[in-house]
Amino acid sequence: MACEPKALGNRMIGKFKVMKIDLKNINYSKTLSESAYAFTAKVYIDGKYVADASNRGKAIVNDIDPRETKDREILQRAESYCAKLAGENAPDGYALNGYLNLSQHIDDLMLDHLNRKEDLRIQRDINKHMQTGLVFGNIQSEYYIIDLELPMTKIVSFPRGIEVLKGKIERQVIPDLKPGDQLLNTNIPEHILKDVGLKPDQYMKPVVEFKQTTKQQADKKTKGNKL
Repeated sequence: MACEPKALGNRMIGKFKVMKIDLKNINYSKTLSESAYAFTAKVYIDGKYVADASNRGKAIVNDIDPRETKDREILQRAESYCAKLAGENAPDGYALNGYLNLSQHIDDLMLDHLNRKEDLRIQRDINKHMQTGLVFGNIQSEYYIIDLELPMTKIVSFPRGIEVLKGKIERQVIPDLKPGDQLLNTNIPEHILKDVGLKPDQYMKPVVEFKQTTKQQADKKTKGNKL
């Protein structure tokens, strides 16, 4: 988790030197977090491990302990850097959330880390359920799941399955789509989504198109298997 803008690293923007601050080896406890994030992490500045940051979940200010005495100077520069990010003279796009000190900056990096973890958890959950169901709603708030009797890969491979799927979407998904909601499945061929009347902003872009199997092909495949 690096201070924005992440791609710039340690560079000069005019007379403003960009310092890259990262948290690594983050351990977070939701149970212990009360008025603050309960965590431990290693602080890296411009690629160097310089300190350990921690909070027991109650302190307003994070503990930041330098690894070595000489690292105190680097931490002091980081404090000045974070103050400049909130200053009027910071370059456009650098006045980030009004940082005043390194501890506040670390809080923001922790928030970014937790948000990314939660996004990954949600995406994994959606990916799991879309294999055997329809998933729709808003990934940033809430989403709903309609279970299907067969795996999606089989349903979209046969004409009859496609017709059943279309009916499900038309009757059970589209009427309940609110502004900002989408069909979150990415494993349904786009032509099916268009056929039921979904607009491009009402569904996630499919990542794969499935080859449909005709009844004749299915019968031939079944006979072949019996041989």
